[in-house]
Amino acid sequence: MTSGSHGRAGERRGFIAAFLVDLNEPYEEEMRYRSLDRISLTLLWANLALLCLLLGYGTLLRGAQWSPSPLGWRVLSTGEALGALLVGLLACTAATLTRGRLRPHYAYRVLLTACFITFSALHVLVTGGALEWHFHFFIVLGYLTIYGDWRLGWIGLALTGLHHAAFSAIDPQWVYVQGETLVTTLVHALLLGGMAVAATILCRSHRSNLVVRVKAERDLQAANERLSLVDESKTARLRESEEQFRLALENAPIGMALVAPDGRWLKVNRALCDIVGYSQQELLSKSFQDITHPEDLEADLGLVKRVLAGELRSYQLEKRYLHRDGHAIWILLSVSLVRDTTGEPRYFISQIEDISARREAEVARVHAAEQAAQVEVLQREDRFKAEFMKMAAHELRTPLTPLKMVIFMMRRHPRVQADGDLLRWTDILDRNFTRVHRLVEDILDASRIQGAGLGLNREAIDLNQVVSDAVLAVDEAAARGQLRLEVELTPDLPVLGDPDRLRQVVENLLSNAVKFTPPSGTVKVVTSRRDGHVSLKVVDSGIGISAATLKDLFKPFNQVRDRNERTQLGTGLGLYIAKSLVELHGGRLEGSSEGPGRGATFQVLLPSPPAQ
Repeated sequence: MTSGSHGRAGERRGFIAAFLVDLNEPYEEEMRYRSLDRISLTLLWANLALLCLLLGYGTLLRGAQWSPSPLGWRVLSTGEALGALLVGLLACTAATLTRGRLRPHYAYRVLLTACFITFSALHVLVTGGALEWHFHFFIVLGYLTIYGDWRLGWIGLALTGLHHAAFSAIDPQWVYVQGETLVTTLVHALLLGGMAVAATILCRSHRSNLVVRVKAERDLQAANERLSLVDESKTARLRESEEQFRLALENAPIGMALVAPDGRWLKVNRALCDIVGYSQQELLSKSFQDITHPEDLEADLGLVKRVLAGELRSYQLEKRYLHRDGHAIWILLSVSLVRDTTGEPRYFISQIEDISARREAEVARVHAAEQAAQVEVLQREDRFKAEFMKMAAHELRTPLTPLKMVIFMMRRHPRVQADGDLLRWTDILDRNFTRVHRLVEDILDASRIQGAGLGLNREAIDLNQVVSDAVLAVDEAAARGQLRLEVELTPDLPVLGDPDRLRQVVENLLSNAVKFTPPSGTVKVVTSRRDGHVSLKVVDSGIGISAATLKDLFKPFNQVRDRNERTQLGTGLGLYIAKSLVELHGGRLEGSSEGPGRGATFQVLLPSPPAQ
């Protein structure tokens, strides 16, 4: 067998196979087969109704006898009429019961084709082969093109051929009114074949257009689905980004906010609420202008205008917000603007950091620097003053030595001793010399203390001996002032110290007590042991000390005034020097008074020496 015969056999098998599969199954929905099936069933039942009318008119009413067809009507017997009616009913029932159940749909289309051809044959049968009812075959073949299945036309043609063959065997005139000849047979074949060819062309064209349209629609649908997936992915990413931004804003450790171009708060986080003391609801009902310090508002609004005008992309500003309770808060504000795709401003993104602590630290640093500068100035002044006092004391001390010799020689001169007035004036000169000498020594001691140049010659001494020497030094002054000088000494009070400097301390305290105690008053000196210390207490019944004066009592150049606000003579260095000398010995000097006119008490506490 040649390859050509194999090819022709394959084509025949392919043509036959084409009648066995549902070529339109992928396009059932687009072909609207469900809707077409409902229409086809309606038409089948309409054909059944028409068949009933024809049977009633031709068989029961004998219409063919008084209203004949051009080619005549045939009167069917009752049995034939009932048989024809039963066949039509079975065709309609079969099509109705199998709609939607018979799969594939191609099988149901073939069933519909057979049912329609059956009704064509029944109509020809009950009318006795009337010519006008032969067109029912052509109508059926034309109607079946709505299914877009070219095979239905050929199946219908085949069923029509079987019908014609069957009817020709019964009565050729039913099919060929003018008699069965070669011409009439060819005419019938050509008419029905042409109709089948035309239906095939229409169906294939319809199907081709449908396939192209469906493919395009499906490609478009697939593209839309891909776009939808892309949109969904973008939407999901956008939502995720928005959620991340929301979480970042809400949980940021610093204040963050979205602010409208007019200044209204659009969204604020908890940190910002904590900074300004407002709740989120309260803050969202305000604008940033409402809580900005009035002195800082103009500068902030100026920067906002520049950003809106496109002159700046962002800005930073240190300014103050007003807390809900009224106090000002320093913040560092960082602002940037978000615009839409058209370039119109949408909202500001603001970051707010509380820098109140930093500002306070800066102010404290500035204040500390100012204080340090002031201290340095004061220290320079103190050094200058100490140097000046030292220089002045030395310059004053130089002429005092020969002056002392002159006074000494004058006191011993016979003429002075013989003249009472000269002796009295010599005594006055000697007392004033002593005062000036004491002043110079105080100035030198103060300069040495401030310059850390005062040294001590420590040795084991009896404090009572120091007190006794000091009492002898002021005894004459106390007698002149008509004062009672009382001394209470506790035996055996050893201390480790410089006897000359401690005597200077006691003399200073006793001199002050004598100076500020009016006549008939009392100055009392008491020594004792107290809490591991040796105590020296000087108590007077003098003018007393006010509380305001007590605060500055031991400062240099501080002078006590009497109750008439008159400054007493002195340098104001005695108590300062005494306190400094006591502290150099590791002790402390305290002063107290119950007020003006109530006297004063000064107590020296020195550490007891370790037991030998």
